[in-house]
Amino acid sequence: MKKIRSYFRIVYFLFQSAKKNKIRLEWGMVALTLVRCLLPFPMIYFPAAIIEALVNKRGTPEVLGLIVLMVVTSTGLLGLERCIQKTCNIMLERLKSRLHENLSEAVMRMPYEIMESDAFIKKVERARVAVNGDLSWSVLRGVSGPRGVNAICIGCSNIFVGIVQIFCYIYILSTLHIGIVLLIIVSVLLNSFLSTKKKRIDFSQRERTSEMSTRMNTCYMAMDDVKMAKDIRLFGMEHFLIEKHKENRKNYFKIRRSFFASYLGIEGSALLISGLQNVVIYGYLAWNVVKGRFSIGYFSKYFSTIMNFVNSLSTIIESVVNMNLFGEYMEDYYEIVDKKEEEQSRKKSLPELHSIVFENVWFMYPGTTEYVLKDINLTIEAGNKILLVGLNGAGKSTLVKLLLGLYQPSKGRILIDGTDVKELDRSAYITLFSAVFQDYMIYAESLKENIMFDRTDLSRMEDIIKRLKISQILEDNQIQYDDSLSKEFDYNGKELSQGQKQRMALARALFKPSQVLVLDEPTAALDASAEYQLYRDFDEIVDGRTVLYISHRLSAAMLCNKIIVIKKGEITEEGSHEQLLARRADYFEMYTKQAQSYK
Repeated sequence: MKKIRSYFRIVYFLFQSAKKNKIRLEWGMVALTLVRCLLPFPMIYFPAAIIEALVNKRGTPEVLGLIVLMVVTSTGLLGLERCIQKTCNIMLERLKSRLHENLSEAVMRMPYEIMESDAFIKKVERARVAVNGDLSWSVLRGVSGPRGVNAICIGCSNIFVGIVQIFCYIYILSTLHIGIVLLIIVSVLLNSFLSTKKKRIDFSQRERTSEMSTRMNTCYMAMDDVKMAKDIRLFGMEHFLIEKHKENRKNYFKIRRSFFASYLGIEGSALLISGLQNVVIYGYLAWNVVKGRFSIGYFSKYFSTIMNFVNSLSTIIESVVNMNLFGEYMEDYYEIVDKKEEEQSRKKSLPELHSIVFENVWFMYPGTTEYVLKDINLTIEAGNKILLVGLNGAGKSTLVKLLLGLYQPSKGRILIDGTDVKELDRSAYITLFSAVFQDYMIYAESLKENIMFDRTDLSRMEDIIKRLKISQILEDNQIQYDDSLSKEFDYNGKELSQGQKQRMALARALFKPSQVLVLDEPTAALDASAEYQLYRDFDEIVDGRTVLYISHRLSAAMLCNKIIVIKKGEITEEGSHEQLLARRADYFEMYTKQAQSYK
């Protein structure tokens, strides 16, 4: 009963979602169901009537009339079914698109610490499968027929159609021996059991061969890849790649052969059951014709009915299996989309920014047991330019995630003018910051959309472009504001160099009217000299805003009021460039090694 209630809840949710988005899916599915209920019967009754007319030597007009009526009725129903099916498919695509939007919107509003967890990533993957039924995933699981939302909506229709048709078939077959009906049911159930077992073997086989298949494809791509051509020729990799491919191919087919006997046994059993079923049914019907118990026309009607009976039972079972599978994944969709935002009532409004203070802050990532940050005490005064330096893995980016509110401290507090950030309105707190990360994105959209997104202050964007020295880049590359910065969707799109992309990312950060700018190693791919020049250009137009540079290099050192050195999650030094050089400790060592690059 719990499963049945779950199915009804899922179907109700989908139809309500469609109705909410003005998609009349319920009427389409009702019409499709009604037509499908009628679809098989013209091909059951009319052939039998035609055979009867021929056997009894009825007149040609009567036989032709029956043939025309059969063709018109069956063709008309089939055409109507396809037309309605096409309409329903369009409705389902619209519904899936909207469900994807709801899911993406919910994911974007999810707290960042939840988003980074492996469990949540898998839950999102399962939710997307629930909506769309990812093809590669479905093939891996041996799922046939409709997938995702289609499997649930079409499956519901198929089950109803199948039940109605089965009752009609039982009525037609009621004059036959009850054993024939029971034989059909048992045969279908046995074949469904064997089919499920075959799918499990197929899944197990694909699971074991997937790595070998991936390795073979990787070898293929490497051998054909133009980017690999130089290495292949320079290092003489031809023999190596061919041998690797042969080894993977051998292992792949070894696994395939190990499953062959089981697969063949199940397939043979299924064919044997179907064969015995057909022999018994054909024999029984033929015996009754020979004995004169019914005519050849009735033979045709009964046999067509039995075949359709088998198909309807199989369709019901397959639809239930698919609905069960995708219905389970729809639970993950509910959980994500229905997850409420953090309660904002009684949250304090954002105070005027004078300082940000880290007070005895400790932090460890969820699911781990080791602190990444240890007893951090740090004050960021408004209007200052601060450089946070340290080797890779020192904890710099983690500190930034805490500052931006993406994570909360495990211990300690972060204060804005004496107010704990946990007590502040989250959405308002985020407006304080603008950031450029190392893995920033340039989107396959126009230049102005990459900088302004949905804002419309064109004069502000033009001023930033001019002051950040992007105007010359646009002129040299003949780029207009409406030009796409990618060829992904537009063959006339413009491709930018790495340095040019970084200036676009900085322009985006400057465009947002935030009070604090954070640069988390966005220039790591540049050489030290180019990085230094970019930071100098950026520094000239920050307009008194608070700036936090994060780097393992020291290009921005001369531009900052304060430098903070972090090592193994702890702040080891703090002061001006001159003060830290005078201490001749970690910072002195780092600067001395890198100084030549900045001359």
